[in-house]
Amino acid sequence: MLGIRACKKILRALEKRFRNFKPVLQQSVHPALLDEIRANFRTEGGLVRGGWHPLSPVTVAEKARLGFPAAALVRTGDLLESLTNPDHPDHVAIFTKDSVKILADSEKYRGHDQGVPATNLPARQMVPDRVRNIALIRESIRRHLARR
Repeated sequence: MLGIRACKKILRALEKRFRNFKPVLQQSVHPALLDEIRANFRTEGGLVRGGWHPLSPVTVAEKARLGFPAAALVRTGDLLESLTNPDHPDHVAIFTKDSVKILADSEKYRGHDQGVPATNLPARQMVPDRVRNIALIRESIRRHLARR
């Protein structure tokens, strides 16, 4: 049987261990979020409210003429790679003790994500606000804690 002091010590250790989720976010949640971004590209914005605005007929024709993929926001693949490959020079993942934010440090990302009214480029949100499968995040955290 544990005494009150021993119980308090254990509880303080547990509180300290779980106060900062940054390691869990970096090692387990971040990869799951990258998968969500890939899925959002595959579905052309299917994971964000309203989806992506369709490409203009002029853009579709230009992509076909130049031999680029028909998918929105994919020409060379660099934009998708900058968001989903942690080793890409433009990949940015900001971790705090209880959150993670993913973006790309490039004008191309900012222009497409926010839109450019002067050129009629509509905003196309690449990083979903919410994870569609919260069970995926729970499982990532569970696996991370099981390894400890």
